[in-house]
Amino acid sequence: MDAVSRADSFSRNAVHLSLYFNTQHLATGSGVVAHDSSGRQFLLTAAHNFTGRHPDTTEVQSSTGGIPNRVVVEGCHANFEVNLYSGDNNPNEDAPLYLRHPRGAQIDVTMIRVPSAAHVYYPLDRSFLHAHSNTQLSLRVGQECFVVGFPEGLIHRVSKDVIFPIRITGHIASEPEVDFNGEPKLLISALTRGGMSGSMVIVSDRSSGQNRLVGIYTGRVPAVDARALRGGDISTALGWVYQSSVITDLILSHR
Repeated sequence: MDAVSRADSFSRNAVHLSLYFNTQHLATGSGVVAHDSSGRQFLLTAAHNFTGRHPDTTEVQSSTGGIPNRVVVEGCHANFEVNLYSGDNNPNEDAPLYLRHPRGAQIDVTMIRVPSAAHVYYPLDRSFLHAHSNTQLSLRVGQECFVVGFPEGLIHRVSKDVIFPIRITGHIASEPEVDFNGEPKLLISALTRGGMSGSMVIVSDRSSGQNRLVGIYTGRVPAVDARALRGGDISTALGWVYQSSVITDLILSHR
């Protein structure tokens, strides 16, 4: 058996994102390719990776001041790129090709169609997008979870056509059956890093072999203390995860 066939299925699903404005590199991120019942494939990630703006303040995140208009995607036998805007691909004038949640920009998760010419051999299994099958494994506060992505752009390169993500272990930190502040998200306790926005968050039960897609990690919770108020980049070990129902809502609303 080769390295790909021995690898965990989620390692084969995760993809690394490089965000560009034309040829200028702006940022890295994480994502996953999923497909719906009709076979259409979508790239899922945190919305702020594509908008280039902080989800709360709308400030431009790149130190260059640039807004991305192109994403290059690489994973396990997955390599393609997509323009983020229609027409001339101008972020200031053209309509975005990525889709927003029906509740609007407050939901920091997005998706974009994978080009039909792209070959993605290991999309996320459709069962994780169906509420009934994905909820067979219950969630509970304090439960171990895993963030599957690319911290600081770190890549485990197996071959020219295969890269694997890095897993960071954490725990569910808020009651998962209750929306946090009225939004379909929860908190996890994990030492995540930049570049992991858009990562899958999963839980696994070793005894039964069951897995569950918890949702999409979108970033860390900033700490409010004296150092932060003086301008320091201080974050807690807590992160936001938008629940998997958000993905289902996106797909159903844009059929």
